[in-house]
Amino acid sequence: MARFPYPNYTYKSRPTINAIKLLAYSPTIADHWTTIGTAHFRSLALSKKLRELATLYLSARFQSSYEWDHHIQLSARAGVTEVQREILRDVAVKDANFFANGGSEGEFEERDMAMLTFLEAIIRGPEVSDKLWEETTKYFSEREIVELFSLQSEDTLLNWLDFTFASDVQHSVWYAREVMGLIHEVLTFAKFISCIEGEARETLTRVKVATSSSEE
Repeated sequence: MARFPYPNYTYKSRPTINAIKLLAYSPTIADHWTTIGTAHFRSLALSKKLRELATLYLSARFQSSYEWDHHIQLSARAGVTEVQREILRDVAVKDANFFANGGSEGEFEERDMAMLTFLEAIIRGPEVSDKLWEETTKYFSEREIVELFSLQSEDTLLNWLDFTFASDVQHSVWYAREVMGLIHEVLTFAKFISCIEGEARETLTRVKVATSSSEE
């Protein structure tokens, strides 16, 4: 149970997740972060693939299992491979300098590596060296760099809210940005069921692998 009761807060008549409701003790702050969340799904110059890679890395870094699971299918549709997801999940917590040291360079495009190295440095930092800044600006515009920083800031905020205020954001029915009225794909019923079946199969596969490993 959250340490504060959840205010009755909506944004432009749309429902919001509990983490944002906690911010609604200061309504202008809640409106501010909801607007930013909307921009992250509707108005970024960053490609969907880069956005998904960033979200996966950040969710793994903060050990947000709900966010990670929710973005498996989304990232696959954006072009992120299973191998890339496994790398992000394995190294995000274990090695704070993995991408800075050129880890798995062959599995990611140069632009992907530049973005992940930049995100890694921000979380590890907050200082970013002149050398890394120069390298980042080779691949990204001023707008894209600001968007990367903003994505990282929102993920940090939501996770810190969850841990500090003991909210149940990890167990919400919807993931944060989509609850803010940001559903970016309307599926047919058949495709919706297909997505559910696909996620169920992936979950069962992971359980079988984990069970087999524990029995060895």
